[in-house]
Amino acid sequence: MTVGRMWRGILAGVLGMALLQGVTAAPAGAVPVAGSLSGTPKGEVVPHEEVHLRGSLPPRKARPIQLQARVDAGAWRTVAKARSKSSGSFAFTTTVAATAGTTLTYRVLAPATRIGGTRLAARRTPVLSYRVLQGT
Repeated sequence: MTVGRMWRGILAGVLGMALLQGVTAAPAGAVPVAGSLSGTPKGEVVPHEEVHLRGSLPPRKARPIQLQARVDAGAWRTVAKARSKSSGSFAFTTTVAATAGTTLTYRVLAPATRIGGTRLAARRTPVLSYRVLQGT
Protein backbone atom coordinates (compact mmCIF):
# COMPACT_ATOMS: atom_id res chain seq x y z
CA MET A 1 0.00 0.00 0.00
CA THR A 2 1.35 3.40 -0.94
CA VAL A 3 1.47 6.33 1.44
CA GLY A 4 -1.04 8.22 -0.74
CA ARG A 5 -3.53 5.35 -0.55
CA MET A 6 -3.09 5.11 3.20
CA TRP A 7 -3.81 8.85 3.66
CA ARG A 8 -6.86 8.64 1.39
CA GLY A 9 -8.17 5.77 3.51
CA ILE A 10 -7.60 7.71 6.73
CA LEU A 11 -9.20 10.84 5.28
CA ALA A 12 -12.21 8.85 4.07
CA GLY A 13 -12.63 7.33 7.55
CA VAL A 14 -12.37 10.69 9.28
CA LEU A 15 -14.85 12.30 6.87
CA GLY A 16 -17.22 9.38 7.27
CA MET A 17 -17.10 9.70 11.05
CA ALA A 18 -17.65 13.46 10.81
CA LEU A 19 -20.69 12.96 8.58
CA LEU A 20 -22.09 10.28 10.89
CA GLN A 21 -21.51 12.55 13.90
CA GLY A 22 -23.34 15.38 12.13
CA VAL A 23 -26.35 13.16 11.45
CA THR A 24 -26.67 11.84 14.98
CA ALA A 25 -25.74 14.97 16.91
CA ALA A 26 -27.48 17.77 15.05
CA PRO A 27 -28.30 20.64 17.39
CA ALA A 28 -31.93 20.61 18.51
CA GLY A 29 -32.43 24.07 16.99
CA ALA A 30 -31.78 22.52 13.57
CA VAL A 31 -34.42 19.82 14.10
CA PRO A 32 -37.59 20.35 12.03
CA VAL A 33 -40.66 21.57 13.94
CA ALA A 34 -43.69 19.31 13.64
CA GLY A 35 -46.68 18.11 15.60
CA SER A 36 -48.35 19.93 18.46
CA LEU A 37 -47.87 20.91 22.10
CA SER A 38 -50.48 22.31 24.49
CA GLY A 39 -50.63 22.70 28.23
CA THR A 40 -52.62 23.61 31.30
CA PRO A 41 -52.67 26.01 32.93
CA LYS A 42 -52.50 28.57 30.12
CA GLY A 43 -50.05 31.48 29.89
CA GLU A 44 -49.05 32.14 33.50
CA VAL A 45 -47.71 29.93 36.30
CA VAL A 46 -46.14 30.31 39.73
CA PRO A 47 -43.02 28.55 41.05
CA HIS A 48 -43.66 24.89 42.08
CA GLU A 49 -47.00 24.73 40.22
CA GLU A 50 -47.75 21.58 38.20
CA VAL A 51 -47.94 21.97 34.43
CA HIS A 52 -49.68 19.31 32.31
CA LEU A 53 -48.38 19.11 28.73
CA ARG A 54 -49.71 16.98 25.89
CA GLY A 55 -49.30 16.75 22.17
CA SER A 56 -48.07 14.60 19.33
CA LEU A 57 -45.14 14.18 16.97
CA PRO A 58 -45.04 12.47 13.58
CA PRO A 59 -44.73 9.76 12.47
CA ARG A 60 -47.38 7.72 14.25
CA LYS A 61 -44.95 5.43 16.04
CA ALA A 62 -43.90 4.79 19.61
CA ARG A 63 -40.45 6.32 20.03
CA PRO A 64 -38.20 7.88 22.69
CA ILE A 65 -38.99 11.53 23.49
CA GLN A 66 -37.61 14.21 25.80
CA LEU A 67 -39.41 17.06 27.52
CA GLN A 68 -37.05 20.05 27.43
CA ALA A 69 -37.29 23.38 29.22
CA ARG A 70 -35.42 26.66 29.26
CA VAL A 71 -35.66 29.80 31.35
CA ASP A 72 -35.59 33.08 29.42
CA ALA A 73 -32.98 32.68 26.65
CA GLY A 74 -30.94 30.06 28.52
CA ALA A 75 -29.89 26.65 27.30
CA TRP A 76 -32.41 23.87 26.71
CA ARG A 77 -32.24 21.13 29.33
CA THR A 78 -34.00 17.78 29.40
CA VAL A 79 -36.36 17.59 32.38
CA ALA A 80 -38.07 14.26 31.60
CA LYS A 81 -37.78 11.31 29.23
CA ALA A 82 -40.55 9.03 28.04
CA ARG A 83 -41.83 7.13 25.03
CA SER A 84 -44.64 8.36 22.81
CA LYS A 85 -47.64 6.13 22.16
CA SER A 86 -47.96 4.29 18.85
CA SER A 87 -50.19 7.17 17.69
CA GLY A 88 -47.28 9.60 18.26
CA SER A 89 -49.11 11.24 21.19
CA PHE A 90 -47.56 11.96 24.59
CA ALA A 91 -48.31 13.57 27.94
CA PHE A 92 -46.03 14.97 30.64
CA THR A 93 -46.66 16.48 34.06
CA THR A 94 -43.86 18.64 35.43
CA THR A 95 -43.34 21.18 38.20
CA VAL A 96 -42.35 24.79 37.48
CA ALA A 97 -38.68 25.16 38.40
CA ALA A 98 -38.22 28.85 37.60
CA THR A 99 -38.38 32.05 39.61
CA ALA A 100 -40.89 34.88 39.34
CA GLY A 101 -40.25 37.40 36.60
CA THR A 102 -38.86 34.88 34.11
CA THR A 103 -40.27 33.13 31.05
CA LEU A 104 -40.33 29.33 31.11
CA THR A 105 -40.51 27.62 27.71
CA TYR A 106 -41.14 23.93 26.97
CA ARG A 107 -40.77 21.74 23.90
CA VAL A 108 -40.71 18.00 23.23
CA LEU A 109 -37.84 16.53 21.23
CA ALA A 110 -37.87 13.15 19.49
CA PRO A 111 -34.21 12.44 18.69
CA ALA A 112 -33.29 10.59 15.51
CA THR A 113 -33.55 6.87 16.15
CA ARG A 114 -33.88 3.51 14.45
CA ILE A 115 -36.87 1.31 15.26
CA GLY A 116 -37.27 -2.10 13.68
CA GLY A 117 -34.73 -1.27 10.99
CA THR A 118 -36.50 1.97 10.05
CA ARG A 119 -34.68 5.25 10.60
CA LEU A 120 -36.85 7.95 12.13
CA ALA A 121 -35.63 11.52 11.69
CA ALA A 122 -35.46 13.88 14.65
CA ARG A 123 -38.49 16.11 15.20
CA ARG A 124 -39.54 18.63 17.82
CA THR A 125 -42.78 20.30 18.75
CA PRO A 126 -43.46 24.01 18.58
CA VAL A 127 -42.56 25.72 21.86
CA LEU A 128 -45.00 26.60 24.64
CA SER A 129 -44.11 29.52 26.91
CA TYR A 130 -45.28 30.57 30.37
CA ARG A 131 -44.73 33.78 32.26
CA VAL A 132 -43.68 32.93 35.83
CA LEU A 133 -45.48 35.10 38.38
CA GLN A 134 -44.84 35.68 42.07
CA GLY A 135 -46.48 32.93 44.16
CA THR A 136 -49.03 33.84 46.83
